[in-house]
Amino acid sequence: MFFVTLGAGFTNNLLLYPRVTEDMGKNITYLLCMNEEAASLYMESINRLVESDCFDFMVYKLVDGNRKYQAGIDTWSEEVEISEGFYSILHINLCHKLKPSPNPKQ
Repeated sequence: MFFVTLGAGFTNNLLLYPRVTEDMGKNITYLLCMNEEAASLYMESINRLVESDCFDFMVYKLVDGNRKYQAGIDTWSEEVEISEGFYSILHINLCHKLKPSPNPKQ
């Protein structure tokens, strides 16, 4: 189960709000691209998407809005700008979901 836990009196703008960040003079934006199943889960909550078996999405980091080197970015039906924090969470989640299962011992 996935929860974002913050101490009393603290907010985490990095996780909650999409924003353009500057990295050495370049504008960085983060995108969540997905198809219908993932979009439906994401609309309920990011927790629903993370906890599900769905891996019908991809996250992208765009530098100065350049999509040229982002393989497959235009194949998704839905796209939403996300925060750097959500980008990290979803990227790790995809890695875990797509990681090959070890062969059971015989």
